[in-house]
Amino acid sequence: MTNSLVVSADDSNIQIGARGRDEIVQNIRLILTTIRGTLYLDRNFGLNPDLIDTPQLQAMVKYREEIINQIEKHEPRVNVVEIDFTTNQNDSMSGVLTPVVRVEIKNGVLL
Repeated sequence: MTNSLVVSADDSNIQIGARGRDEIVQNIRLILTTIRGTLYLDRNFGLNPDLIDTPQLQAMVKYREEIINQIEKHEPRVNVVEIDFTTNQNDSMSGVLTPVVRVEIKNGVLL
């Protein structure tokens, strides 16, 4: 079994009581889809909304940093390996970036 997982922010399945790899994927997806300041009792959770409407290349650089910091803080069982972005192929002018994150589960993590 591989220790590598790929998580996209546009996946929307929520599994109540998720365990193991499914729990990790769901936690990362929650980080990627939460706007900072909207989670009651943890206003620093999620991604910075101030980057909305930032030029695309600049936003990608800043979002990468945000994603790595948030995943390191809130999902310590993984290491971020790669972050890529997809765009809406039907409307390339929309400027919507969807993060796709590849992580590896750290050695010694029991699932």
